Amino acid sequence: SRIEENTSVLKEHLDLQGLLRVMGEMMKSYLSSKGLVGNVNSMTFINFLEIDDYKSPLGSAVEIYIIFRYIWENSEEFDENMNRMITNFNYLTEDEEQDDF
Repeated sequence: SRIEENTSVLKEHLDLQGLLRVMGEMMKSYLSSKGLVGNVNSMTFINFLEIDDYKSPLGSAVEIYIIFRYIWENSEEFDENMNRMITNFNYLTEDEEQDDF
């Protein structure tokens, strides 16, 4: 099917680790702009959301998330691949300061 073809092309040609890094940078930028630093729980995050936030780096981060969900539509596959990529990302950047986002 066309969806399977598109998914296959995306998996083959996208720099998934690079997209994950950019998504993390976008989230850090958004959280920093809201004065949310350190460990931020989901309720604090949700309480700070405004419609205009989606025109900021947060919107770009959400779009990257959507790409990941498109590639791995199955929830288990998504979780497995995201966990693997995050683990690899943390391993590759272990000398850098790690922030939660």
